[in-house]
Amino acid sequence: MSQQLTLNIMQPLAFAFDTFVEGSNHQLVARLKMLSTGGLSGNIYIWGEQGSGKSHLLQAVCQQCQQSSIQGIYLNCRQLLELPAEAIEGLEHMDLVALDDIDALAGHQEWEEAMFHFYNRAQIEHTSLVFSAVCSPQVIAVQLPDLKTRLNAAETYRVNRLGDVDKHQLLTQAAEQRGFYLNDEVANFIMQRSDRDMASLHRIIEHLDHSSLTEQRKITVPFVKKVLGI
Repeated sequence: MSQQLTLNIMQPLAFAFDTFVEGSNHQLVARLKMLSTGGLSGNIYIWGEQGSGKSHLLQAVCQQCQQSSIQGIYLNCRQLLELPAEAIEGLEHMDLVALDDIDALAGHQEWEEAMFHFYNRAQIEHTSLVFSAVCSPQVIAVQLPDLKTRLNAAETYRVNRLGDVDKHQLLTQAAEQRGFYLNDEVANFIMQRSDRDMASLHRIIEHLDHSSLTEQRKITVPFVKKVLGI
């Protein structure tokens, strides 16, 4: 893989394990932590609805790899489609490769074949693979039977949705990590009047943080109404 292709497909790691609210996903998180610290090897396929935290977990895996002196790389398959299929050649020499949105490759024959051969090379090199998708490997729409078989052979976990208590924790924790306090009244107001998937809640906190710094305002219910237009 050329250096230019490496620069094109490598993504910044924005999320870590300590910013992920586990909820009922403790077993999955524990398994991913072991994989990213060298405690275990293997292939893991995680799936769940959009905004459930899959990208967060895959980026956290690779960030932990860096801290553990393990060679790991995070790739978004939707962006891979913009590149020639040979972009992933040589990645089997990494210790771990995290492939987000693997279902985006479904129906793209050249990429399905490239991923199948990459999977085989990775197994020879004992490279751990972590896949994510919005659907289980049993129903993923890939057309290449051998690739579907490989994906189904991976250890599979569903990312469970967070309950209301966990989402409240996510909001207050994300705010704290950005250096501001979010009281219960504001957190409850946000939960009652906005999309409540993990990705949306993180975006709201980021938006509020930026707006409060720009306007030098405390984050109150009236301020949230103004910023979010609700």
